[in-house]
Amino acid sequence: MQTKKKSIENFEKYMDELINTTYILSDKKLTDLMRSVSTSKLFYTLFKYCTDDFDYEECFNRCFIKGDGYGKGDFILPKDAKEQIALIFSLLFQINAKEIEFYGLLERYFFVNNLKESYRKFAIEVLVPFKVEVLRAVNAMAENEDSVLKPVKTPKNEEIKSIGIEDTKTIMELLDESRSVILQYKISATQKAELIDLYQNFKDSLYDGNAKIIRISFLGYKYASLYHKNSEVKVRKIEEILRANKIL
Repeated sequence: MQTKKKSIENFEKYMDELINTTYILSDKKLTDLMRSVSTSKLFYTLFKYCTDDFDYEECFNRCFIKGDGYGKGDFILPKDAKEQIALIFSLLFQINAKEIEFYGLLERYFFVNNLKESYRKFAIEVLVPFKVEVLRAVNAMAENEDSVLKPVKTPKNEEIKSIGIEDTKTIMELLDESRSVILQYKISATQKAELIDLYQNFKDSLYDGNAKIIRISFLGYKYASLYHKNSEVKVRKIEEILRANKIL
């Protein structure tokens, strides 16, 4: 069995890999994640607590909304943290066990323009919230010597505050527009590469759900991009969204 600290580190590592991978490589990344949590008493306790008496079919039908036509479906994240963990863990378990066709799930409920973007939408709407809520729970459990779990409540800890799904989508769209502008800059290749690194660092931080990291990475991107005369309007819009979410 893994130590609590090691099992949390492994979960975060494998979740990050799953979030940042592609559909084609997701099968192996998901298997790595499931193998890791299966050998941890901490995660076994959490998932058992969340899934006991959990009605998966009812929750799935309530949260996965069939749209008017193929590719028109939508996903609504449960508001309750315990239910979020139960639903998404059960979903990932079924995907890993091939009891659900993952490709079809992406096509029906997360379709964007292509498979790459559909997987990215799935990562933002499903994987990121799951990671945030599970880490909240297991960190609370690790600090508590009792094996009984009673931590799945939204804490007052602002450092692990995540941004809403719709706001995250808006920021991503603004960043994609900004990247197109950056690539057209008449600056040295080195400067352009450095600016793209800052852009990517801020974009990646949005998947972490950590307010401090998001804040720092945004400020770095903001001042570097404004120095190079990036679209001030887009940066200002992103800043307004982050302030509304109490990240800044």
